[in-house]
Amino acid sequence: RRWGDAMSARSVFSTWRVDRIRSITRRVLGGRLRVVETWTYILVFALATATVGVILRYHIARSYRAEMAYWQARQSSVAEERAQRVSDWLKERRADVQLLSTRPSVRAALRADDESGRISGRRDGGLPGLTAVLDDTARFYGYYGAYILDRNGKVIGRSSLSPPLSPLLVGISQGVARTGSLRIDLMGETPDSTLISFGAAVFSGPGTAEAGLPPDRLLGVALLVMDASQTLFPILTRDSVPTRTAETVLVRRDGNDIVFFSPLRNVPAGSPTFRFSFATAPLPARAAIEGREAFLESADYRGVVVLAATQHVPLTGWGLLRKIDREEALEEFRHQAVAEGLAAGLLVILLGGLLTLHRRHVLTRVLKREEEKFRALL
Repeated sequence: RRWGDAMSARSVFSTWRVDRIRSITRRVLGGRLRVVETWTYILVFALATATVGVILRYHIARSYRAEMAYWQARQSSVAEERAQRVSDWLKERRADVQLLSTRPSVRAALRADDESGRISGRRDGGLPGLTAVLDDTARFYGYYGAYILDRNGKVIGRSSLSPPLSPLLVGISQGVARTGSLRIDLMGETPDSTLISFGAAVFSGPGTAEAGLPPDRLLGVALLVMDASQTLFPILTRDSVPTRTAETVLVRRDGNDIVFFSPLRNVPAGSPTFRFSFATAPLPARAAIEGREAFLESADYRGVVVLAATQHVPLTGWGLLRKIDREEALEEFRHQAVAEGLAAGLLVILLGGLLTLHRRHVLTRVLKREEEKFRALL
């Protein structure tokens, strides 16, 4: 009996000692392991997070450059195509007025007026043969008005549907008569009322209005007028790919000002043309007027940041802009960048969770192994 009590007491003591050793082991080893493991996992997590951040930043920067390169190519291509179409349109109209200025019937009418004054006494546009020639020109090519004037700016013939010649057009024809060179001029305070005139000198003998040394005497001026809102501006406003903010704009220099004379997408119809001093004009407009072909990220006439490609129209000195709001252009890129950022954030959170589970697993396994060693010693 005494021996049984002694064995029972010894068993209780042994159990207490094992529990005590286990407790001490967990406290000592667990504490050390937690410190070491915690800093190790923090370092691993920090390095992984930094790596994900660097890769994400590199990828977004690369995607941004690719997106900007895409828009530069797209805007520049459209700007170049529209500038070429405007130039071709102007060259065709110039050829029309040059052809009209060399028509034998036009020269004969002006020569007769110059020599005998027989036509000058007629009413404006009253010469049947000349009127028929001008009617054909206006009808076939869609001109707003077709006129023949003498050296002093007096109308000796016009097409049947031509309105009376304005004093501004008379002054333009007189300028053509003084210089003997072809002129292209714009008139109108709003895009809807803009007219374009093409004036060429008429000489009595062979040669064109642009001849360096006119072989004969100047007889008068051929003047063709076109409604820009019906002919030129539709070239700019037709888009094959619809967008919310993209537009093609023509600008010209008027003294020290830059004038936006084509229709503007965000301006109500009938509004006056926008005019800026050269120093305060939007950067893309200045670049286009200066003849620079560039792709710029800058504010437009509204003060909104746009992506703009510029072109120059050499025949008239106009500038052409093709632009789109930066917000719209990069909208898809921003959505993609946000999605990639969220994915990277979820990846970091998942990595943190996996590291935490791994840490707990390793800590539990180490403690279990150490306990087994102490048990073996006992």
